[in-house]
Amino acid sequence: MITFRNIAGIASGTAFFVCTLVLGGAEAARKPDLTEFLSKSDAVVEGTVTGIRTVAARSVPVRIEQADESLVMEVGGILSVSFRVEKVFGGSLSAGDTIEIYVYPDLPQEKSELMQDGHYVLILKKHKVKDGFHVAGWGRASWFVFEVDGRSKIKSWEQPFEVRKSEDYLDYDEFKEGLLGTLQHQGKL
Repeated sequence: MITFRNIAGIASGTAFFVCTLVLGGAEAARKPDLTEFLSKSDAVVEGTVTGIRTVAARSVPVRIEQADESLVMEVGGILSVSFRVEKVFGGSLSAGDTIEIYVYPDLPQEKSELMQDGHYVLILKKHKVKDGFHVAGWGRASWFVFEVDGRSKIKSWEQPFEVRKSEDYLDYDEFKEGLLGTLQHQGKL
């Protein structure tokens, strides 16, 4: 994280800036409480984003009486994320499935930031309108998986991308152990 501060100068009318570079200064990873996300989930998966495109949020049939015609009006725009499932921790999906995940980037409460070719662990709920899913908790139930120093680590949605020490991220194996323990406790395994 880089922070700039304006400090009043010694002589009148002058100012100078101090720039501080903080490595690992942001909040370190903590084990997430998965209980609420998992209690309402339809699937818990790990996999890779294979495509992202904009689609209509809703299709509305419209009847034009004068022309005696019907048409379908496409309303709003959301992101349709194609996701290849590689591991299934819970739910009825299978490894190798490709599913659609819908993201609402214009809603302020939406926190999902799925990136092309990104590898993630996701807790999903079935979408109420579309044939697919959305990330539980307005995108908060998503964790980016990456390698550092030969170990798999997890970055939660609340940790912005910045220069950090590897210990500032949660270890993948610890995360998976907690995930499986919570699923077992809830009787979803």
